[in-house]
Amino acid sequence: MRTIDADALEEHKFVGNKFVINDYQQGWNDAIDAIIDNASTVEPKWIPVSEKLPDLFEVVLVTDECGKVFEYERRSLDDDGNVCDEWCFLGRNIIAWMPLPKPYTRGDI
Repeated sequence: MRTIDADALEEHKFVGNKFVINDYQQGWNDAIDAIIDNASTVEPKWIPVSEKLPDLFEVVLVTDECGKVFEYERRSLDDDGNVCDEWCFLGRNIIAWMPLPKPYTRGDI
């Protein structure tokens, strides 16, 4: 299954009011709206740390081998100031991560 970036697709719509946009442009905008409306919502997937690590200083959700989930910021230094190229999180064995969802805004429900 391929997913779409609805925000990026929205940027390709013609802008104007109904008196300025011609039939072709309106058809284009209607097609984009139909694609966005019919796209399935894809739940974020866990990314194994063996495949990829988040960017430095990126705040993400992580899960350990016990199934506990935490918010975590990947840093290049641990709390003691030591270089940390792996996960330094209270001695937990972090096995996967995922980006944080976008913050809630009014009308999201």
